[in-house]
Amino acid sequence: KTWFSHPADDHLKIFVFSDTPHLIKLVRNHYVDSGLTINVKKLTKKTIQEALHLCNKSDLSILFKINENHINVRSLAKQKVKLATQLFSNTTASSIRRCYSLGYDIENATETADFFKLMNDWFDIFNSKLSTSNCIEPSQPYGKQLDIQNDILNRMSEIMQARILDKPKRLPFQKGIIVNNASLDGLYKYLQENFSMQYILTSRLNQDIVEHFFGSMRSRGGQFDHPTPLQIKYRLRKYIIARNTEM
Repeated sequence: KTWFSHPADDHLKIFVFSDTPHLIKLVRNHYVDSGLTINVKKLTKKTIQEALHLCNKSDLSILFKINENHINVRSLAKQKVKLATQLFSNTTASSIRRCYSLGYDIENATETADFFKLMNDWFDIFNSKLSTSNCIEPSQPYGKQLDIQNDILNRMSEIMQARILDKPKRLPFQKGIIVNNASLDGLYKYLQENFSMQYILTSRLNQDIVEHFFGSMRSRGGQFDHPTPLQIKYRLRKYIIARNTEM
């Protein structure tokens, strides 16, 4: 069960979501640190390192948008979502598959490329921002390509249900992904049935909006970046009234 009743109205449901950008960073961290077991195959960063090494010494031009910094992530760089999404991207998956098709011996190339492509599509589903049509099905608002999008969610849930690390229990990111997939499906059905909504802009389900708002509130105090409740009240009032009039 990934929802609970609204405390003021039992007829309303509140669905629970983990922060999707944080989840993809956690998957990346475990992949580069200890590897992931996907469908009995142990996927490690060695695959990426071999592909990068081959491309650096080869005369062939294979498009890679990543480098060693994406797999040797340290300190504050681990907080950057961009590094994780660039690693788990369709471009990286296609580049690995291209190396393998040219006859290079790369460990678990096909399995790694398939997993990266799935991670890319899954993140696209939870990061839709525009209601306009898009030729890439997973990045469209959830509900516009329901069969394709649900197939991606189901495949991701199936992987996360299994033991992908040498641990007796599922890790937090596995539970978070499973909960997100179930909540998105349940939320869409609930909104469609009760409010006739046709799609969901899923980028509004993560905590980026809250973080941006909090950053705006802190920045309005200059060097006083730890506002009291009363200061937040006045800063919020100023933000609402004057945010479109400031130069």
